[in-house]
Amino acid sequence: MLQLSKSLRPAIAGLFTVLFSGCGQKEPAIVSVPTAVQAPPTITPVLLEAKYADLPVPVGFSAQSSAPLRYVGTLRITQVRDFYHKQMERLGWVLEDFSHESEGLLICRKPSRTCVISLRVEDGSTSVVLFTDPVSAPATQRADVNEKPIPGE
Repeated sequence: MLQLSKSLRPAIAGLFTVLFSGCGQKEPAIVSVPTAVQAPPTITPVLLEAKYADLPVPVGFSAQSSAPLRYVGTLRITQVRDFYHKQMERLGWVLEDFSHESEGLLICRKPSRTCVISLRVEDGSTSVVLFTDPVSAPATQRADVNEKPIPGE
């Protein structure tokens, strides 16, 4: 049998103890699960931008509010109106323009959404307010709970 010097025996015993001390069974770790309900995620500017990616903003305009979307800048109303005509059509919107020189009102439609854009001069700056909403079913397709069948039809 292999002869070990008396000085090496304690070192080898210590090595075995260190190497094989983790081989036995251990108690399973207890993981605590929070029971409190998490708050919904906040809408960050990045998420807001993603939601409104098809609603352009003229260069130089800064956000003033997010509900409704409101931007303020220094371009003239006619420049902003022309910007929205080009950009909204490029993004697939169909426009109706009810604007004149001092105020602008654009109604933009997509199959699933409507956007109304209001343009006004306020304190020497041009204000752009965008209202959006999903398109609901036309009134002729909605079920009327009060509607009674007409006899003979």
